[in-house]
Amino acid sequence: MCHQLMITKSWECILGDLDYGQAKGLGLALYELDSSKDWETHLMHIFKSCVVHFQRNLFNKHFSQETYNLAKSILNAPSQESVESILNAIESSDESGAKDWAKYYKTPWIISSLNINMSKMERQIWRKYGNNTNAAEAAHALINREGKQLKLLSAILWHDEKLLKIKSTQDNSGVPYTRCDKSEVKRQQIASNRKAAKYNKKNETKNSCKRKTSSINSNEKRLRLAETVSNTTNLEDINNEIRVENLGRSSTSSINKENEVMLNIELEERKLALLERQAKLRKEVAEAEAIELQNRQLKISMGLTL
Repeated sequence: MCHQLMITKSWECILGDLDYGQAKGLGLALYELDSSKDWETHLMHIFKSCVVHFQRNLFNKHFSQETYNLAKSILNAPSQESVESILNAIESSDESGAKDWAKYYKTPWIISSLNINMSKMERQIWRKYGNNTNAAEAAHALINREGKQLKLLSAILWHDEKLLKIKSTQDNSGVPYTRCDKSEVKRQQIASNRKAAKYNKKNETKNSCKRKTSSINSNEKRLRLAETVSNTTNLEDINNEIRVENLGRSSTSSINKENEVMLNIELEERKLALLERQAKLRKEVAEAEAIELQNRQLKISMGLTL
């Protein structure tokens, strides 16, 4: 027999998401209809929890994998003793939050809504109905698109009227209802968004080119400055070395002719190396100026400010 209330009709099963306040409100409402049982006993006879919400709440507790699997096994535990054993094992665990979680689910009407062996509902009724509220959640989200805080009868009549209009339109025009807004206003909005996106992309491309050319110029300037400083330092070091060596060798009266020849050769080699470095520096400066000229021409062609 299904759960009989002191009214003209009987209810077999009420499926919910195990929100404590809502479930208690349901129990109190049932108690007002039938005061022969307290509200918790009413729920044990008629209330069934959504397993999707249960698993989601369990996952958010961030228990260890062992505790998570143990708690999840409550749904399919084969007997009342096994359910109690699982809850006792979780309660005795040292894991943070496990004791409070097990204590909460030891509440008779809560655990009876999750396992068939703990419920007072008849087994054929339990198996007859689903174990989740996905269909109701989807319908709830859909109807919220059309209106909120409507009276139940008003929402039903309004929804039925809309479905009839859709069916009539399909029959008359042969065009199926796709739930897409193709009105003139919507098309103009889409076109405006497309133009704005294209304009933003074009501006981003210009800014990117500008940043790139600016970066090239600054890098070239730093490179030329570093090379100039380095070459100038090298020239000064070479001249100083030559002066020191000349002073040391000229002050020595015992320098023979062979040493003088070697000194002259070394001086000539250093002069040649110095000339090569100067030529290389002039070449690099000319190349840098050519690159800068190309960048200026590129900016002019792109209409950018110099």
